[in-house]
Amino acid sequence: MAKKPAETNKPKRVYRKKTDAKPRAKREPKTPYDWRKHLKPKQEVVEPQNDEQYLRAEAAVEKDLIFAELDRWIAMFPNALNSLLTETGEIKPEDVMYHLNLISRILKNKYEEKQVIM
Repeated sequence: MAKKPAETNKPKRVYRKKTDAKPRAKREPKTPYDWRKHLKPKQEVVEPQNDEQYLRAEAAVEKDLIFAELDRWIAMFPNALNSLLTETGEIKPEDVMYHLNLISRILKNKYEEKQVIM
């Protein structure tokens, strides 16, 4: 048979309602904790837009994009002329000039600097 643990004489707790509690003396309002003091200070970001080396690199990237786009259009040029030849039976100088002007307009529209008028 299991024995019961001995009873202890613990005082019972008395819970009071908020209305029964004694009013405390008024305190000054607490200042909020400044958690930002633990953050590392931001390092100054150097704006490279005016740096000569950055501008040169940006121009080189844009030049490479233009040449890649031009190569893509030139690669499509023979297919366009072949389809024109099969449809009409001949290729005229106007047809070649039309395709060259088309490539020129596409590149200008894509890479020309836009000037905003205010």
